[in-house]
Amino acid sequence: MRMHRRTVGIFSAMVLAMTLLLFRLGAIIQGDGLSQAALRQSSYLLEVGSTRGMIYDRNFQPLVGETVEAVAAVLPGEESAALAGKLSGEEREAFTQKLAQRLPFLTRLPGELRSFPAGVTPMERILRYRKSGQLAPHVIGYLDGENGAAGIEKAYDSLLKQFGGSLCLRYQINAAGSPIGGELPQEVQEGYGRPGGVVLTLDKEIQSIAQSAAKRWIDKGAVVVMDVRSGDLLAVVSLPDFDPNNLSKSMTQKDSPFFNRAFHGEYNVGSTFKLVTASTALEQGISRFRTFDCTGAVEVEDVTFHCHKLSGHGVLDMQGAMEWSCNPYFITLGQMAGGENILKKAQAIGFGSPSQLAPGIATASGSLPALEAMESPAEVANLSFGQGKLTATPVQIAQLVSTVANGGKSVHPRLVYGTTEDGLSIQNQEEGYAQNQVISPAAAKRVAQFMVDTVEYGSGQKAKPKAGGAGGKTASAQTGIYEDGVEIVHAWFAGFYPAEEPRYTIVVLAEGMESGGDYAAPVFQEIADGIADYKGMDFPQPPASEEGES
Repeated sequence: MRMHRRTVGIFSAMVLAMTLLLFRLGAIIQGDGLSQAALRQSSYLLEVGSTRGMIYDRNFQPLVGETVEAVAAVLPGEESAALAGKLSGEEREAFTQKLAQRLPFLTRLPGELRSFPAGVTPMERILRYRKSGQLAPHVIGYLDGENGAAGIEKAYDSLLKQFGGSLCLRYQINAAGSPIGGELPQEVQEGYGRPGGVVLTLDKEIQSIAQSAAKRWIDKGAVVVMDVRSGDLLAVVSLPDFDPNNLSKSMTQKDSPFFNRAFHGEYNVGSTFKLVTASTALEQGISRFRTFDCTGAVEVEDVTFHCHKLSGHGVLDMQGAMEWSCNPYFITLGQMAGGENILKKAQAIGFGSPSQLAPGIATASGSLPALEAMESPAEVANLSFGQGKLTATPVQIAQLVSTVANGGKSVHPRLVYGTTEDGLSIQNQEEGYAQNQVISPAAAKRVAQFMVDTVEYGSGQKAKPKAGGAGGKTASAQTGIYEDGVEIVHAWFAGFYPAEEPRYTIVVLAEGMESGGDYAAPVFQEIADGIADYKGMDFPQPPASEEGES
């Protein structure tokens, strides 16, 4: 019995000890929770800035989040109120109103301010976009609040949010809820400026070169710079552009500044399509020495087609017809090559099909005439020199030029390399596309030489770079749209650079400009020269045409 009482006593003591231990542990946990709650209740958190995932170019150079803005966190008080005298107009009025609310707030800092009164904490916050001159705004897109609403911002919204962060200042407050003066705020960062994000194929420097050149020469249009071999989009320009910091202002501008003309504009392509006709004809065994006497017009199926040179070019072979963009020559060449063959060649190159560039981002498909229409010689005539029911995007024209410059191997446009967690290496790399031989190597080589001769001796001389030579094709595309009784014509220049071992395709579209050789070619030249300076290129002049070959 005594042993039993002793056992019961020991057990009771153990239960009591465990109870006391659990009570103490609960008190500690509760105390910690209360202390956190107390901290929240005794402090005021002021957000200075927030960030989301980065968008990089191919060299991990930032396309967003690359600039900072000087701001000040202000603790209302007599001393900080003196800052109002340094501000002007609306900023001073807003500053005074915020002072009256007695809570810390942010204000922009005057650039000349070097000293700060008590209660004013100078800070820098990261801006998502440049204050002016944002690069590639149509590709980058813009935000609606915290959500991506267009472009890469929308396509990779979830990923970019995952790499988001914030920068805050914590102020201590008293029991009445007012900040305690004399105490410096504590900086609180949570993932602010994290390096993870999306890596694009764009080249920041080439984008800047292309954007500056385009704005200097054209008001409406597009520029695409593509890697000849890989199809990587190195620069994409659409004009007019918009300010991602002031969307409401851009919405009131004319000429659809939010419309990405490079990706979604379906344009009459004009004489750029002669590259397809020439390639098809050469593959059909038609000699480049075949001549035609251009008198200024040609009649097909009771339809008269005029040359842009109304007096005629006289006798031309295929090379001369390409150099001077003779319509009647290519109309007769198209009849010989066959409309169905030309149509199939265009489809193989990429005409009539969209290109998927990113989640939710695809180019427009453009349009091709129906196969049945090729039974009409007049429809074949239209197609042969790039008119009729034929439209394409600037990206598709870049595909065409790249295919020719790439030895006839098809090129598919690519915009996204992959994603990154550290801003240094790529994860989830996007796969490239298989290349098919869609133009014979011999035909592609010959057409490329025609393009070089066009820049050297023909209608594209204003595109000639200061070094390295180039190949290209001019176009003045009729639209069938009239304004004040005058038909709107789009000017094109589509070419590759340099002439030997081409690396870059550059396509320029100038809406409403009559001559590709006069208005689009100089943009090509400026971009090619800029790329040469950027890359340190120094290439020999292009070779003269080889005589005696077919």
